[in-house]
Amino acid sequence: MRRLAALLVLPLLLAACAGPTELRTDLLVATARDGVVTLRNRTDQPVYYLLATQDFLTLYDPAPCLDPAGCNPSVPANGAVQVPYAEIRGYAAGTRDAVVLHWPRTASASGVDGVRRITLVLR
Repeated sequence: MRRLAALLVLPLLLAACAGPTELRTDLLVATARDGVVTLRNRTDQPVYYLLATQDFLTLYDPAPCLDPAGCNPSVPANGAVQVPYAEIRGYAAGTRDAVVLHWPRTASASGVDGVRRITLVLR
């Protein structure tokens, strides 16, 4: 009976260790599977994003890119975009995770209101 219980519980434990299939903030829902990251906008406004590896972000200087409308892609209001892993900044075969920095466009002095971060496990 113990063996049967262990066999029934094992797949659940393995699935739990694999990480979530969907991560969300108040702005985006992000998924990574089958070589594609999907970003779905949960708002009525465009959400700008930077999708990169942690290693890329360590060396990245955002200063030249202060105007989100001019240099960063966006997810349209209530829309979605799909980004192949090969288009993730800093991606190389075998990369295990990616970071989605994302923010709304606002009327504040800086033009950016609160950058959010999602770290995805690439499968």
